[in-house]
Amino acid sequence: MQQSKPSPLAWRLMGPANPLPPHLVFQIAMWIEAAPTFTSFLEALDGDRGLLEPFWQHYQVVQDSTTWWPKLQLKTMDSTSYMVIAAIAKHYTDVVILSGE
Repeated sequence: MQQSKPSPLAWRLMGPANPLPPHLVFQIAMWIEAAPTFTSFLEALDGDRGLLEPFWQHYQVVQDSTTWWPKLQLKTMDSTSYMVIAAIAKHYTDVVILSGE
């Protein structure tokens, strides 16, 4: 008989008593190279994203993560997205400003 994996809720209930510190979770995320893996990591944090919250907010607006991870590519920026972009841009080594067509 194959043993099933515990559900995410079970993992939270059975997981370590002392979860990883937020700054360590952030550092791990910064080493993720693939956009789909990065967004899956954000989703797995399930509400407690800490320092990664601005990335999550940006992901909710810009679903195509290849345009913002691992390189931030900006085409337009409105006043609504400015604060989120300002919060995440400082963590990138590559930011590309695309000209509007």
